[in-house]
Amino acid sequence: MQRLLRVATVLAIFLASAATCKSSSSSSDLLLEGVRLHMDVGALDEAKAIYARVVAENPMAADAWQLLGAVAVQEGDLPSGEIHFAHALALETDPKKTAMLHCNLAETRRLQKKHDAETLDHARTGSGVAPTEFCRVVLAKVLLDRSEPRLAIPHLQAVVAARDTHVEAWYLLGRAWLSLAVLDEAASAFHRLLAAPGPLAVEGYVGLGQVYQTLGVLHEAISYYQRALELHPTHFEGRMGLATARHQHGRLDDAMHVYASLLEQSPAHVGVLNNLGVALLYRGDGDAAAAYFHRALAIEPGQLQSLGNLYIYYADLGDVAAARAMAETAYKQSRNDIFRLQAALVLPPVYATHDQLLATRAALHASLDAFVADNMALSDFYNTELRPPFYLVYHGKNDRPLLEKLATLYRRAVPQLSWRAPHVATPRPQSCIRVGFMSKSFVTNHAHGLLLRGVLAGLDRAVYCVYLLVVPSVAEAPDPSLVAAVDHVVPLSLHLLDVQREVAALTLDVLVFADIMSDPVNYFTAFGRLARVQALFWGNPTTSGNAAIDYFVSSELLDAAMDPEETEDGDHYTEQVVLLPGLGIWYDPPPLPTTPGRRSDYNLDDHWTIYVCAQSVFKMQPEFDVVLAAILARDLNGHIVLVQGRRATWTAQLVARLRATLPRASFERLHLVPRVAGHEAYMRLLSIATVVLHPFPFGGSKTSAEALALGLPLVVRDATHLRARMAPATDAYIALALRLGTNATYHAEVAGAITARTPLLWRDKQVVVEWDRFLFNAVRLSALDET
Repeated sequence: MQRLLRVATVLAIFLASAATCKSSSSSSDLLLEGVRLHMDVGALDEAKAIYARVVAENPMAADAWQLLGAVAVQEGDLPSGEIHFAHALALETDPKKTAMLHCNLAETRRLQKKHDAETLDHARTGSGVAPTEFCRVVLAKVLLDRSEPRLAIPHLQAVVAARDTHVEAWYLLGRAWLSLAVLDEAASAFHRLLAAPGPLAVEGYVGLGQVYQTLGVLHEAISYYQRALELHPTHFEGRMGLATARHQHGRLDDAMHVYASLLEQSPAHVGVLNNLGVALLYRGDGDAAAAYFHRALAIEPGQLQSLGNLYIYYADLGDVAAARAMAETAYKQSRNDIFRLQAALVLPPVYATHDQLLATRAALHASLDAFVADNMALSDFYNTELRPPFYLVYHGKNDRPLLEKLATLYRRAVPQLSWRAPHVATPRPQSCIRVGFMSKSFVTNHAHGLLLRGVLAGLDRAVYCVYLLVVPSVAEAPDPSLVAAVDHVVPLSLHLLDVQREVAALTLDVLVFADIMSDPVNYFTAFGRLARVQALFWGNPTTSGNAAIDYFVSSELLDAAMDPEETEDGDHYTEQVVLLPGLGIWYDPPPLPTTPGRRSDYNLDDHWTIYVCAQSVFKMQPEFDVVLAAILARDLNGHIVLVQGRRATWTAQLVARLRATLPRASFERLHLVPRVAGHEAYMRLLSIATVVLHPFPFGGSKTSAEALALGLPLVVRDATHLRARMAPATDAYIALALRLGTNATYHAEVAGAITARTPLLWRDKQVVVEWDRFLFNAVRLSALDET
């Protein structure tokens, strides 16, 4: 578009100059001949020679200087054009000619990206004296370049009111309205371009693609981008728009291919650099992503998108100080409160001490209190990545007060999150009960899906239609066993507004979020009312804090401490808690490894007592260190095996803490083995254990079943939260672990009992019956509430 607008601008300059050319009779004929060669023949060199001859003969010939400026601009020599126009302005005395020169100067400076007060003053002066189409459009473009679209719009409206076929003004109006998110007006303006000849029709299709992408209607956006590229296959913004829409649709390979191609075409384009970096970050290649973000900042220091992306990168590394520095810098640049919120929400995956953990929670409480009291505004919410505070649940505290404050903040700051699907206000049709289960974690070997697989497959199809709503995951398709268990699989996008509409279009009776803290799409989608009944399963075993979630689905055995009178920190749930009889979750028997693991594979001795705690690093809270220290101190043949973190930085932080906590002799009997991928490899690792330890205050679920399937004794400490419920206290936990590790008779007795009883865990059909009863009654009660 830049090249197209430059040609249109130069043409306006020519016409204005030629129309006002009335120099002395000796030079007048020469100038008119120059204009004829310039305008009608396109002979720039000959015209330029004539204009130069005139100024050589008469240095005071303002018209000739202006025409020399016009030639320079058309040749792409903008600095010379500016000099010639300024010289003409200094000589000219006619007010109308002076006004036109001000406009020409403003446009020439604008094209050099001089968006300062001098450029604005030239544009305002020229337009004020001679409010021609050209001068109004120049002033509008200067204002748009200065990010003042509200001031630009009246000038453009005046142009199209006088001549509604002025396609450039309609284009600029579309850009202005789009920047203000007044999308109906933007779409109307861009539609005016579709019948225009040449390149502006392409701009109309691209603009409409951007409108629908902003609305979250990605299939429409993609359609418009494709139509633009049919007319102009190499159009940069069209290709960029299509790539970003596919990126948001979860088609990362397609998007990254286009980003790479665009970067070859424009290596300094900060938007492309950031988008390619974001795709790499999503893929888990953080260091490569950060290199692109830093390149963008080197080109445009203080660029907000780059700072925001580096915030995510450093937060993923667990470098809280660096992440906060990025957010704070972005806030200073923009004064957008969204960056203050980012700085407050970043949490360490690994804590140095328990006191640090408590201080972190206290600081978050204080920040959220202040933000809620201030009625914080979150500008550009849908273009900025905000993540739920995932690590909160691993603290083992009552998260309800924090999460309710956060939900209140979001609901006030972004009212659109609370959108209600039209069908929830209408009577339910007499058809199957439509139940949707939504998550990013419905991938192979992920607990959040596997614990529901039997429920999905077993719900009575005479009563229910079952949908699997799949948030895109990195290069992973949904687990085939989950796909086979449902009636419909619905791939969702990464665009929150698009997800709202796609889920609403299913007219669900029940929407079950398998988890809510692991992913922004699930977390923010849950603020809307997209089904008559909305429930949360305990993939992340904590409350949502969100009043739009009606039920938290747990069980009598898993959530024993439900009376807030019996817990020192009060009721833990915003939702109504449903305690299904029994476990309430489905376990298929985990396949045993084809060959057991060998200790030598992990550089471990067969004669050692091996205590394995194969859990994520962020579950290893400081209060669990006392267990590790006591076991190693009391069992001198004991060795503890932990698993390295997903990030090397996390592992380094944990190792530093344990090195400071444990005596040297004990620390040397601590082994951190590399993370293993896939069920078979994990079962082989577990199989080398004498005893399996689960950390507290957050234990495991699927990993518990896997240890029990191997007949391995498993030690867990009881707690008041769903995250950890066997040993009643830390001392008892340590004693039990040591007895299992050092008393072969007791170990054999417990292992035998586990082997005999574990079949009771697998494929319990009563679990499906209880889910069926809950879902049916929840829908029935919602219908009664409507009457």
